Amino acid sequence: MKRKLLVLLLFLPLLSACGPKAPLMNELTNDNSYYYQNNDLGFALRLPAVFEYYQTQRVTGENYIDLEIFVPTSDEEYRNSIPPSYAKAVVVRIFSQAGWERSANTEKERYERVGDNGDQIYAVYVWEGDAEDWLEKWQPEIKEEIIQSFELK
Repeated sequence: MKRKLLVLLLFLPLLSACGPKAPLMNELTNDNSYYYQNNDLGFALRLPAVFEYYQTQRVTGENYIDLEIFVPTSDEEYRNSIPPSYAKAVVVRIFSQAGWERSANTEKERYERVGDNGDQIYAVYVWEGDAEDWLEKWQPEIKEEIIQSFELK
């Protein structure tokens, strides 16, 4: 009996490693989207296939933390942006409760509140795809799909 239990305990970690794995952030999933997960900030969302080669950066403000998602563009207006030739397409902003209450009404109008987790309030901003080379790529439903895909972890 002890031998069977020992064998089971030795092989259990191997069996759990064979289960489904989270998709890689730089690979398209079966539903033709990129699955972005940020365990540190406690959220995940799906990005459309047109976000190929997207980049992210984290910015800490006085009352919030932003996770910014950039997409490549050949639009001359973005040539000197940071990062160069990338447009900021999505911002996930995490406020403290007090930070949300202190934020200006114009800021609250720009961001759509998508979730609360304890003292943290999650809000999302999605651009309208206004870079010249994105006018054909951007579809109006992309914004809603990104916001609807948001989930707390």
